[in-house]
Amino acid sequence: MWSILILVLSVLVVKFVTHRNQFNDPHKLKYCGVRTRFYSYINNLRTMNRVFERLGYVMVNASHGDDWDVMWTIEYPFLIENRNKLFDPIFERPLKPHQRINHFISITSLTNKDFLTIQNQDLDFILPSFKIPKQIKELKEFAAKNPNMTFVEKDLDNRGVRIVNLKKMKFDKPKLYQQFMEKPLLIDGRLFDLGVFIVIASVDPLRVYRYATEALLRFCPERYHPFDPNNRAKYVIEETSAHYMQIPDIAAYTEQFGYSCQRALEEILRKRGYDVTA
Repeated sequence: MWSILILVLSVLVVKFVTHRNQFNDPHKLKYCGVRTRFYSYINNLRTMNRVFERLGYVMVNASHGDDWDVMWTIEYPFLIENRNKLFDPIFERPLKPHQRINHFISITSLTNKDFLTIQNQDLDFILPSFKIPKQIKELKEFAAKNPNMTFVEKDLDNRGVRIVNLKKMKFDKPKLYQQFMEKPLLIDGRLFDLGVFIVIASVDPLRVYRYATEALLRFCPERYHPFDPNNRAKYVIEETSAHYMQIPDIAAYTEQFGYSCQRALEEILRKRGYDVTA
Protein backbone atom coordinates (compact mmCIF):
# COMPACT_ATOMS: atom_id res chain seq x y z
CA MET A 1 0.00 0.00 0.00
CA TRP A 2 2.06 2.92 1.25
CA SER A 3 5.77 2.23 1.12
CA ILE A 4 7.41 4.68 3.50
CA LEU A 5 10.97 5.85 3.13
CA ILE A 6 12.31 6.34 6.64
CA LEU A 7 15.22 8.66 7.16
CA VAL A 8 17.30 7.53 10.11
CA LEU A 9 19.71 10.30 11.10
CA SER A 10 21.36 8.69 14.14
CA VAL A 11 24.60 8.10 12.25
CA LEU A 12 24.63 11.72 11.14
CA VAL A 13 24.81 12.78 14.79
CA VAL A 14 27.53 10.22 15.44
CA LYS A 15 29.44 11.76 12.52
CA PHE A 16 29.32 15.15 14.24
CA VAL A 17 30.31 13.59 17.57
CA THR A 18 33.30 11.75 16.12
CA HIS A 19 34.54 14.90 14.40
CA ARG A 20 34.29 17.03 17.51
CA ASN A 21 35.93 14.44 19.77
CA GLN A 22 39.12 14.85 17.77
CA PHE A 23 39.53 18.39 19.09
CA ASN A 24 37.76 18.45 22.47
CA ASP A 25 37.81 16.78 25.84
CA PRO A 26 34.81 14.41 25.43
CA HIS A 27 33.77 14.91 29.06
CA LYS A 28 33.26 18.64 28.42
CA LEU A 29 31.05 18.19 25.37
CA LYS A 30 27.36 18.77 25.87
CA TYR A 31 24.25 17.38 24.29
CA CYS A 32 20.88 19.07 24.51
CA GLY A 33 17.74 16.96 24.77
CA VAL A 34 14.72 19.26 24.66
CA ARG A 35 11.71 17.98 26.57
CA THR A 36 9.10 18.37 23.87
CA ARG A 37 5.60 17.10 23.76
CA PHE A 38 6.96 14.11 21.89
CA TYR A 39 9.03 13.09 24.89
CA SER A 40 6.46 10.36 25.47
CA TYR A 41 8.45 8.36 22.90
CA ILE A 42 10.60 7.56 25.88
CA ASN A 43 12.28 4.44 24.51
CA ASN A 44 13.60 6.32 21.49
CA LEU A 45 15.07 9.12 23.59
CA ARG A 46 16.53 6.74 26.14
CA THR A 47 18.38 5.00 23.35
CA MET A 48 19.77 8.29 22.07
CA ASN A 49 20.75 9.30 25.62
CA ARG A 50 22.76 6.10 26.01
CA VAL A 51 24.50 6.69 22.68
CA PHE A 52 25.53 10.20 23.65
CA GLU A 53 26.59 9.15 27.16
CA ARG A 54 28.90 6.48 25.71
CA LEU A 55 30.41 9.14 23.46
CA GLY A 56 31.18 11.35 26.45
CA TYR A 57 28.30 13.82 26.20
CA VAL A 58 26.46 15.36 29.16
CA MET A 59 22.72 15.95 29.16
CA VAL A 60 21.74 19.63 29.50
CA ASN A 61 18.60 21.64 28.80
CA ALA A 62 18.87 24.41 26.22
CA SER A 63 15.37 25.62 27.05
CA HIS A 64 16.81 26.81 30.36
CA GLY A 65 19.69 28.61 28.67
CA ASP A 66 22.37 25.91 28.93
CA ASP A 67 25.02 25.87 26.23
CA TRP A 68 25.02 22.81 23.98
CA ASP A 69 26.74 21.18 21.01
CA VAL A 70 24.18 18.73 19.60
CA MET A 71 20.41 18.88 19.89
CA TRP A 72 18.37 15.73 19.26
CA THR A 73 14.63 16.15 18.94
CA ILE A 74 11.85 14.11 17.40
CA GLU A 75 9.81 17.22 16.75
CA TYR A 76 10.67 19.30 13.68
CA PRO A 77 11.88 22.54 15.31
CA PHE A 78 11.78 25.06 12.46
CA LEU A 79 8.04 25.65 12.04
CA ILE A 80 7.10 29.07 13.37
CA GLU A 81 3.41 28.37 13.56
CA ASN A 82 2.34 26.05 16.38
CA ARG A 83 5.94 25.49 17.41
CA ASN A 84 6.59 24.12 20.85
CA LYS A 85 7.50 27.10 23.05
CA LEU A 86 10.39 25.14 24.52
CA PHE A 87 12.25 25.82 21.28
CA ASP A 88 11.88 29.61 21.57
CA PRO A 89 14.92 30.19 23.85
CA ILE A 90 17.01 28.13 21.43
CA PHE A 91 16.08 29.89 18.19
CA GLU A 92 15.74 33.46 19.45
CA ARG A 93 19.31 34.01 18.25
CA PRO A 94 21.44 32.42 15.47
CA LEU A 95 23.02 29.05 16.13
CA LYS A 96 26.67 29.08 17.13
CA PRO A 97 29.23 27.56 14.73
CA HIS A 98 29.71 24.49 16.94
CA GLN A 99 26.01 23.68 17.35
CA ARG A 100 24.34 20.88 15.39
CA ILE A 101 20.69 19.75 15.15
CA ASN A 102 19.42 16.39 13.88
CA HIS A 103 17.10 18.20 11.44
CA PHE A 104 17.83 20.68 8.72
CA ILE A 105 15.40 23.16 7.20
CA SER A 106 13.11 21.53 4.60
CA ILE A 107 14.09 17.98 5.52
CA THR A 108 10.35 17.28 5.67
CA SER A 109 10.31 17.64 1.89
CA LEU A 110 12.26 14.38 1.76
CA THR A 111 9.97 12.44 4.07
CA ASN A 112 6.41 13.79 3.97
CA LYS A 113 4.13 11.51 1.98
CA ASP A 114 2.05 14.40 0.69
CA PHE A 115 5.15 16.03 -0.82
CA LEU A 116 6.58 12.79 -2.20
CA THR A 117 3.34 11.73 -3.84
CA ILE A 118 2.21 15.10 -5.21
CA GLN A 119 5.62 16.10 -6.56
CA ASN A 120 6.28 12.73 -8.23
CA GLN A 121 3.08 12.09 -10.17
CA ASP A 122 5.10 11.59 -13.34
CA LEU A 123 6.46 8.31 -11.93
CA ASP A 124 4.33 5.37 -13.01
CA PHE A 125 4.64 3.59 -9.65
CA ILE A 126 3.16 6.54 -7.71
CA LEU A 127 -0.63 6.25 -7.58
CA PRO A 128 -2.68 9.41 -8.26
CA SER A 129 -2.70 11.70 -5.23
CA PHE A 130 -4.47 14.93 -4.31
CA LYS A 131 -3.74 17.45 -1.60
CA ILE A 132 -6.78 19.11 -0.07
CA PRO A 133 -7.96 21.87 -0.18
CA LYS A 134 -5.73 22.93 -3.10
CA GLN A 135 -6.75 20.07 -5.40
CA ILE A 136 -10.42 19.53 -4.51
CA LYS A 137 -11.53 20.19 -8.09
CA GLU A 138 -9.00 17.77 -9.59
CA LEU A 139 -9.91 15.09 -7.04
CA LYS A 140 -13.64 15.35 -7.74
CA GLU A 141 -13.06 15.19 -11.49
CA PHE A 142 -10.81 12.15 -11.15
CA ALA A 143 -13.23 10.37 -8.79
CA ALA A 144 -16.18 11.11 -11.11
CA LYS A 145 -14.33 9.39 -13.95
CA ASN A 146 -13.59 6.42 -11.67
CA PRO A 147 -16.82 5.97 -9.64
CA ASN A 148 -15.84 2.55 -8.24
CA MET A 149 -12.41 3.63 -7.07
CA THR A 150 -11.55 3.89 -3.40
CA PHE A 151 -8.98 6.22 -1.85
CA VAL A 152 -6.72 6.34 1.16
CA GLU A 153 -7.50 9.38 3.28
CA LYS A 154 -4.77 10.71 5.56
CA ASP A 155 -4.39 13.80 7.69
CA LEU A 156 -1.23 15.74 6.90
CA ASP A 157 0.12 14.97 10.37
CA ASN A 158 0.29 11.26 9.43
CA ARG A 159 -2.82 10.31 11.36
CA GLY A 160 -6.41 9.41 10.59
CA VAL A 161 -5.73 6.90 7.80
CA ARG A 162 -8.83 5.24 6.41
CA ILE A 163 -10.32 4.03 3.12
CA VAL A 164 -13.11 6.13 1.59
CA ASN A 165 -14.93 6.77 -1.66
CA LEU A 166 -16.04 10.15 -3.00
CA LYS A 167 -19.28 10.13 -0.99
CA LYS A 168 -17.43 9.71 2.30
CA MET A 169 -14.82 12.38 1.67
CA LYS A 170 -14.82 15.42 3.94
CA PHE A 171 -12.97 18.55 2.91
CA ASP A 172 -13.11 20.23 6.31
CA LYS A 173 -9.34 20.34 6.89
CA PRO A 174 -6.07 19.73 5.00
CA LYS A 175 -5.76 16.11 3.92
CA LEU A 176 -4.14 13.86 1.39
CA TYR A 177 -6.11 11.48 -0.80
CA GLN A 178 -4.40 8.77 -2.83
CA GLN A 179 -5.81 5.99 -4.95
CA PHE A 180 -6.00 2.80 -2.92
CA MET A 181 -3.91 -0.10 -4.24
CA GLU A 182 -6.39 -2.94 -4.65
CA LYS A 183 -3.84 -5.77 -5.09
CA PRO A 184 -0.86 -5.02 -2.85
CA LEU A 185 2.23 -7.15 -2.36
CA LEU A 186 1.77 -9.29 0.76
CA ILE A 187 4.11 -11.29 2.97
CA ASP A 188 2.51 -13.91 5.18
CA GLY A 189 -0.78 -12.51 3.89
CA ARG A 190 -0.08 -9.11 5.50
CA LEU A 191 0.47 -5.60 4.25
CA PHE A 192 3.84 -4.14 5.20
CA ASP A 193 5.94 -1.05 4.74
CA LEU A 194 9.64 -0.87 4.08
CA GLY A 195 12.16 1.51 5.59
CA VAL A 196 15.76 2.00 4.54
CA PHE A 197 18.57 3.42 6.65
CA ILE A 198 20.58 6.30 5.24
CA VAL A 199 23.30 8.74 6.22
CA ILE A 200 23.15 12.33 5.04
CA ALA A 201 26.82 13.21 4.66
CA SER A 202 26.33 16.64 3.12
CA VAL A 203 23.45 19.05 2.62
CA ASP A 204 25.03 21.40 0.08
CA PRO A 205 25.62 19.56 -2.14
CA LEU A 206 23.15 16.92 -1.01
CA ARG A 207 25.01 13.63 -0.55
CA VAL A 208 23.11 10.62 0.78
CA TYR A 209 24.30 7.07 1.39
CA ARG A 210 22.02 4.07 1.92
CA TYR A 211 22.97 1.08 4.02
CA ALA A 212 22.89 -1.88 1.65
CA THR A 213 22.79 -4.67 4.22
CA GLU A 214 19.74 -3.89 6.34
CA ALA A 215 16.20 -2.54 6.10
CA LEU A 216 13.20 -2.26 8.41
CA LEU A 217 9.90 -4.05 7.84
CA ARG A 218 6.68 -3.32 9.71
CA PHE A 219 3.57 -5.45 9.29
CA CYS A 220 -0.13 -4.92 9.83
CA PRO A 221 -1.45 -6.68 12.94
CA GLU A 222 -4.01 -8.68 10.92
CA ARG A 223 -3.93 -10.48 7.58
CA TYR A 224 -5.23 -8.62 4.57
CA HIS A 225 -7.80 -11.23 3.42
CA PRO A 226 -10.72 -11.35 3.78
CA PHE A 227 -10.49 -7.61 3.31
CA ASP A 228 -12.64 -5.26 5.40
CA PRO A 229 -12.23 -1.49 4.81
CA ASN A 230 -13.69 -0.86 8.27
CA ASN A 231 -10.94 -2.87 9.93
CA ARG A 232 -7.88 -0.62 9.93
CA ALA A 233 -5.71 -3.36 11.42
CA LYS A 234 -5.71 -4.99 7.97
CA TYR A 235 -4.21 -2.04 6.10
CA VAL A 236 -2.87 0.57 8.56
CA ILE A 237 0.48 0.22 10.31
CA GLU A 238 0.50 2.05 13.64
CA GLU A 239 2.02 1.56 17.08
CA THR A 240 0.39 -1.89 17.16
CA SER A 241 2.29 -3.09 14.09
CA ALA A 242 3.53 -6.67 14.11
CA HIS A 243 7.29 -7.10 14.55
CA TYR A 244 8.99 -8.79 11.62
CA MET A 245 10.21 -11.58 13.93
CA GLN A 246 6.55 -12.47 14.47
CA ILE A 247 6.09 -13.12 10.75
CA PRO A 248 6.73 -16.82 9.95
CA ASP A 249 7.94 -16.11 6.39
CA ILE A 250 10.61 -13.72 7.73
CA ALA A 251 11.47 -15.65 10.89
CA ALA A 252 12.15 -18.77 8.82
CA TYR A 253 15.25 -17.00 7.45
CA THR A 254 16.29 -14.89 10.43
CA GLU A 255 16.09 -17.69 12.99
CA GLN A 256 17.28 -20.65 10.91
CA PHE A 257 19.99 -18.95 8.86
CA GLY A 258 20.73 -15.78 10.82
CA TYR A 259 19.68 -13.55 7.93
CA SER A 260 19.07 -9.86 8.41
CA CYS A 261 15.58 -8.53 7.84
CA GLN A 262 16.58 -7.21 4.41
CA ARG A 263 18.24 -10.47 3.37
CA ALA A 264 15.13 -12.40 4.36
CA LEU A 265 12.95 -10.04 2.31
CA GLU A 266 15.23 -10.43 -0.71
CA GLU A 267 15.05 -14.22 -0.53
CA ILE A 268 11.24 -14.14 -0.35
CA LEU A 269 10.98 -11.79 -3.33
CA ARG A 270 13.58 -13.74 -5.32
CA LYS A 271 11.57 -16.93 -4.90
CA ARG A 272 8.54 -15.07 -6.24
CA GLY A 273 10.44 -14.10 -9.37
CA TYR A 274 11.28 -10.49 -8.54
CA ASP A 275 14.62 -8.87 -9.41
CA VAL A 276 16.19 -7.77 -6.12
CA THR A 277 19.47 -6.53 -7.57
CA ALA A 278 18.24 -3.03 -8.48
